[in-house]
Amino acid sequence: YRGMALLFTIFTVMMFIMVFRTNRQFATYTLLKLRNDALMGKLNESEYLFRTLTERSSMGVLLMDHGRVLYANPAVESLTGYGSGELAGRSFWDFVDPADRGTPAPPASGPDKEAERAEFRIRRKDGSLRWIEYVPARVDFQGRKVILGACSDITDKVLVRQARLENEERYRILFETASDAMYVVGLDGQGGLDLFRDV
Repeated sequence: YRGMALLFTIFTVMMFIMVFRTNRQFATYTLLKLRNDALMGKLNESEYLFRTLTERSSMGVLLMDHGRVLYANPAVESLTGYGSGELAGRSFWDFVDPADRGTPAPPASGPDKEAERAEFRIRRKDGSLRWIEYVPARVDFQGRKVILGACSDITDKVLVRQARLENEERYRILFETASDAMYVVGLDGQGGLDLFRDV
């Protein structure tokens, strides 16, 4: 009987140890699953926020890998005239006007090189040209470095700037070549009339 009792005691202790380990492993597994679920929830929330922000943004947002478009929001579609299916997989350089191809910094010029803000023209699907301001940033995406670029249409701003420069040049030429005496009237620092301002 002693041998049976000893065997039964050893068996009971072994079963207790196995149950204890199994419960610990189950608790660890449950904790890991809860943490994983929480991380997945945060990831899904982060992706939802990114999508919501970019889908509703008036600023164009591009995600590119080695110069090829991975994602383009509706503002980019509107800016270029191409649909999302037409944009996906295409090269960044396909949209840059050939006359400006040397202007913007390459979107993925090297692993450590950060591209800089640039202004250049793009050719829309209908063939018209638009000036854009492009601001890239290197980000981690699915385990690799990609370019997240923001762009906006600045055509009106560029046209106003060009018109202002042309007007200033015309005014300067007119002022320098006039045979009559000219002077500029303005206000001094105190708001009084200043008849002979330096041009």
